[in-house]
Amino acid sequence: MAAYTSKRLPLPRHESGVPLQRADLEFIGVRHDGPSYEGRIFLNAPEAGDRTPADPAEGFAGSFFIFGHTHCWGDPGHCDVPPGPLHSYDYRPPHQLVPHRMVVEVTDAIQTLLEGRARSFTVTVVPLVWDEGEQKEAKSALAFERLSLVTYD
Repeated sequence: MAAYTSKRLPLPRHESGVPLQRADLEFIGVRHDGPSYEGRIFLNAPEAGDRTPADPAEGFAGSFFIFGHTHCWGDPGHCDVPPGPLHSYDYRPPHQLVPHRMVVEVTDAIQTLLEGRARSFTVTVVPLVWDEGEQKEAKSALAFERLSLVTYD
């Protein structure tokens, strides 16, 4: 996928008066079998793109970085991810291309939305790669299974 924009997500409401201490965006099942890229995260900025500055005033909340594995240099099947452990006593480390979990701390951006009395928000992720000395939007780098907002009191 190129840039990704989520559906509207609810903001946490703390009726007890206890403010949140931390807020994380968790990206589950992030694939890294493509190019290396920076995933810039913007809140409530669905129009964000490769030219949008990484500025909180523009909705910027943080970044994550993927070291991609575009090419497979092994024998045929070397880069095929196996379906999982063969049995419950299989203690081998996971295959190097198993999709992983990225956590980005976005507390300040969520606090800003809460102070503005927002009830929901969207997450836009713009994947950027370096091309001939400048960053450009990557059309097929970003791929993940699920996005969650996790807050801590």
